[in-house]
Amino acid sequence: MVYPRNGITQQHMPEMQLACFGLSLAELKSLDGKVLDFGCGKDANLVSYLRSHGIAAEGIDPALQQEADHLMKKEVSEISPLQGCIPRPDNTYQLIVSNMVNPLITAFSVSQEDNVAYCKANSPPRFSTEIEQEMTDLTLRCTFAIMELTRVLAPTGRYICFPSLSNLNNACGGIIDQAGYTISREKTGMHMGGEELIKPIESLLGIDLEEVMKIVIEAADYRTVIKPKPEQL
Repeated sequence: MVYPRNGITQQHMPEMQLACFGLSLAELKSLDGKVLDFGCGKDANLVSYLRSHGIAAEGIDPALQQEADHLMKKEVSEISPLQGCIPRPDNTYQLIVSNMVNPLITAFSVSQEDNVAYCKANSPPRFSTEIEQEMTDLTLRCTFAIMELTRVLAPTGRYICFPSLSNLNNACGGIIDQAGYTISREKTGMHMGGEELIKPIESLLGIDLEEVMKIVIEAADYRTVIKPKPEQL
């Protein structure tokens, strides 16, 4: 299969994405249900790759270049049945994946307080109020998105996100627990440059990376997995 070369980097190649998720084609072919790529990107490369292998995959992203029955061009920022929801019935997907979805990374890699503090420290003072409001709004929209994901996820399904969302449990743990799922953090084994990047960057810049950036960088060696509680299986 040939992929468009405009902006495709290694971590966005379908094979690399599956490796980061800890998934194989054989496992996906054995799934009894659909797969959703949440934040599939404008070209939906993973969706196309999976469908070319006979897997019932769909994608959703506001940046999609074109829509189709399996491609939804929209932002998820509200809870069903409003316009900003995922336009699918409850329990539609057996597997949902997200790779490098910037809003989720920004909202849930660290606490909102730490995120706001870091942004304020690295922005002109006149933008202080706007930054705090933007971060509050983003976290709220992303929380709604997580609620939507648990709605369309089958009771026995999984949601896998790369890189790891370190603060997701603090921000949305109650919502995920009520939906019947648990949150875990798994090592990818891919050595994507998280822990390995910190010391070289500090040495190159001659600074001590702030804690916020360390958490974000280290997340690149992990994935977040939302899966059913044992009693749900």
